Amino acid sequence: MEVLERHCVMALRGGGQRLHLDIIPLDDPSGTSSVKLPAWACALEPAPTTLTHSRAFPFVLSSPVRPPALFLFSPATRRLSLKEDGEGAPGADYSTTRVWAESKDGTLVPVTVFHRGPLDGLAGAPLLLHVYGAYGLDLGMTFRPEKRMLLDEGWTLAYCHV
Repeated sequence: MEVLERHCVMALRGGGQRLHLDIIPLDDPSGTSSVKLPAWACALEPAPTTLTHSRAFPFVLSSPVRPPALFLFSPATRRLSLKEDGEGAPGADYSTTRVWAESKDGTLVPVTVFHRGPLDGLAGAPLLLHVYGAYGLDLGMTFRPEKRMLLDEGWTLAYCHV
């Protein structure tokens, strides 16, 4: 959560673990609105700033396979802009897909899948599956170069958000 001059900005996860921002005007909390973040984004960290009465929210987005990218969100204009992209950001052949897997008891579990190429071509690809769910701890979803290397070698990565 970040409190700006006239707004409060909260980073939240929606259904399927997708990140979004909720913007709450301090003078009229009933005017709350949401802004979707890029589908590939899995981790959000506020960017350091020296401004004490800022009207914009600087933050960094990343994923296990995408280097950090600096964004700036202006609540007044509802504008989200990319300020600085991480070096070697993946091209269009890297994909993030969010799916639901049904557990034995019928519970739907959100899964984030990182892959190259179309989903229907993944049947023969090796898979590295990460699962967590103990004690309310979140799985680290920030950039890891070794995860990106696995994608480059033809692997598929999946994160179960239990």
